[in-house]
Amino acid sequence: MAKENYPTHGMDLNENGEWVEAPLEDIIPAWLHESLDNDDKDIELAMVEPYLQNEFKDWLINKRGISEKSADEYLRAYRSAYEALHKKIDIDLYSLLHSFLVEIPEKTKCDLTKAEAPGLVLIYVDEMLKAFERKEKAFENIDLRVLTTYHAFITEISESSDKTFIKKKSVALPDEGEFLEWLENECRIKFENAKKIVSSVKRMDLIMPSLVSDPMTFLDVLRAIPNKEKREKYIKLVCKDKEAIYRNAGCSYKTLKNGFTNIDYYLKFINSKPIFKHDN
Repeated sequence: MAKENYPTHGMDLNENGEWVEAPLEDIIPAWLHESLDNDDKDIELAMVEPYLQNEFKDWLINKRGISEKSADEYLRAYRSAYEALHKKIDIDLYSLLHSFLVEIPEKTKCDLTKAEAPGLVLIYVDEMLKAFERKEKAFENIDLRVLTTYHAFITEISESSDKTFIKKKSVALPDEGEFLEWLENECRIKFENAKKIVSSVKRMDLIMPSLVSDPMTFLDVLRAIPNKEKREKYIKLVCKDKEAIYRNAGCSYKTLKNGFTNIDYYLKFINSKPIFKHDN
């Protein structure tokens, strides 16, 4: 019988960031070497703990403003979703993230792989989205939420330009209480529905471009324009390319369509304010 020819070399990055041939034993990650040296036959090679678990928890509390109890629930949901997805994808996200964020940059003195790290999480996100599309019952909404939030965490620490799935937090309108009262009294809208309109307007402020440099948002500019006709022209100008707005909105077309309608409510509210009664 002919002798089997097994590969003894593979490809690895050198200090210049170039792919070169290298012995396989030099390419195998350290965690696998340690696992192979371990005599425990029942060892689990795939790490089910979130990479940078403690840092992720701190980020959830300090950056996303959730409680410690909720952060712990996020971690439990992550472990469960990761374990189920790992069985399908067979990619050890833990080790790959460590390689892309630490090992390869240290070895090559190059940070190029850091920017690619969020893409590793996206492999898991995409698989879960496919499961939702197939209407599988393997995952719940919290599983998707925690995975996309973890993607945002990795995007931030890697300083990547990846677009995240999680929404920015909207802030209160400076005249929110007055606007809510106007919707109830002038438009005869019930309180609960009026609150939904206010929330929609605040969300649209995160979506709509302002056409001026930061930190002025779309509504900041709208409130700063002292002329009724110019305010209306400004909205038309911003909404000119609705397709581009929709592509970057990260929400359904129905949500966006309702948002445009609710912006009209806010415009009428601003136009009704006493400060604008002497508009030309």
